[in-house]
Amino acid sequence: MGIAERFRVIVNGVATAASAARGAYRIATGQGVGSQPATIEADAKAMVHRVMRAGIAARNVPPVGTWKPFSGNHPESKQAAAVVVRPESKYDQIFTGVGQDLYAYSFANLSEITLPAIAEYHRRATVQGWTDRKADLDARFVREDSHVRGLDAIRRSRLATSPFRIAPSSSRPLAILVANAVREAFSKIENFRSTCAELGVFGMSGYAVGELVWREGVTLHVPVGGGSVAIQGCEVIRKIAPLPPRAIAFDIVDDSPWLVLGPGSHVPVDDCDKFLYIRGDGPASLPTRFRGWGWANAWLSYLAALPLERLSIVIETFGVPTVFLERSSNVASTDAENQLALELLEGIGTGKPAMVPRSLGELKTTPVPQGLAPLHAQMLAIVRSEQSKNILSSTLQTEIGGNGSYAAATVHEGQETKIVRLDGVVLCEALTRTLRHIAAANAERWAAAFARYVPGVTPADIVEAAPFCSMTISDETPSQRVEVFVAAKGLGVELDMEQVREELQLRAPMPSLSFGDETAAPAPTPAPTAAPTAAPEGNDDANP
Repeated sequence: MGIAERFRVIVNGVATAASAARGAYRIATGQGVGSQPATIEADAKAMVHRVMRAGIAARNVPPVGTWKPFSGNHPESKQAAAVVVRPESKYDQIFTGVGQDLYAYSFANLSEITLPAIAEYHRRATVQGWTDRKADLDARFVREDSHVRGLDAIRRSRLATSPFRIAPSSSRPLAILVANAVREAFSKIENFRSTCAELGVFGMSGYAVGELVWREGVTLHVPVGGGSVAIQGCEVIRKIAPLPPRAIAFDIVDDSPWLVLGPGSHVPVDDCDKFLYIRGDGPASLPTRFRGWGWANAWLSYLAALPLERLSIVIETFGVPTVFLERSSNVASTDAENQLALELLEGIGTGKPAMVPRSLGELKTTPVPQGLAPLHAQMLAIVRSEQSKNILSSTLQTEIGGNGSYAAATVHEGQETKIVRLDGVVLCEALTRTLRHIAAANAERWAAAFARYVPGVTPADIVEAAPFCSMTISDETPSQRVEVFVAAKGLGVELDMEQVREELQLRAPMPSLSFGDETAAPAPTPAPTAAPTAAPEGNDDANP
């Protein structure tokens, strides 16, 4: 970029700021704006946003001779956005190989892991909103740091194995019907459980994005009362394809996520039927890119490598005592005797029998220095403890050790469960939005099919009655859950057998064979009055 272009950017920034300032004055004096408080607030926010963007643009114009390749703003590619909204794009997986550069070269482009390198990757995400290098760094530590890999696997595995349920939004008959239909559609998702584990990357990065790949023309058999109704031509999600965190950039002003398709090509990640966007938990004041345990772990994994490296050197140097011969200084030796001594020393420890003449000297071994190995081991234990706190809020493995009490183990297990339970809440909130997209995609067909049970139902009613999903993450064993169910039954609480089977990991009995017309709709039956709560898990046999 030439000097003239840079000057133009600065001038435009100043002009934008001046315009925003005039607008702010009009808002303050009540000139030329609506009289409603909501209107005034919206106009004020827009003006502040313009001022902030002008400041960012001016700040990112460097002195002559130095030019930062990226700014904090991510201009939308109209051409790429048009591809996303095409009807055919809904049914294809179109986001492959996305990112600022090829994923195959991402790790190769990482420099040696040093403290300045970590600081630079974090600065890039902080100042410019580009998380690609920070994401590559996080992925590298998960790949190479065995302790971090194990802790990350604990969090993700519980997301993949915990009971998942889709429940009606209310006890109204229509809500129950829509929940049944959405549950049937949701059960068509391929490898849903393993996908949950992959999407669990939001715990590390603070966010996760999945591409929704749809399928049309599917017949759903929706439970109604004691039978079912076949609804043809439905749209379902075939799979959720997780996108690499490195392909997501963030606007540093409004924290909006962008999918990077390549240099200068960005698409906003909106709440639509093509994206599943998961925003990780964290303090409300923190932007999305600052969330996740990857920020703190980068420094900890670096520190963990230092004592490991030095401990390996100590072990290599002093771990195996060196055998030597000590002879008196007043005893002369010939070359033949020295050669014989070396041959004898090389054979010690190999199992080869040997006889050492006394004349060659006294056989001795080097001592192992005291205090070196424990020092590095203690340093490593401290770092591992901090990593466990950072990822699982649990330090049982490193701080209590083999002598930890049962009570301490229970406390730490409970802390771990709280972290994973929060992961489940974050994931289910995002998936609930996806359930609404499923209901919206099939609203007309379902309204026509359910009209015989709920007269006057409209497509808008179908969308409004979309269900929600939840995940049961608990420290209780199946036997403890049995006690809860038995106690509830004793109090007169009606149990949902689907929930009982799911939480006790019991399979439902196989249905009896029917040779009738499966596509024929049954005779009208009353709409259900109790909310079924089956737990879809892709195409598993355990599905009801």
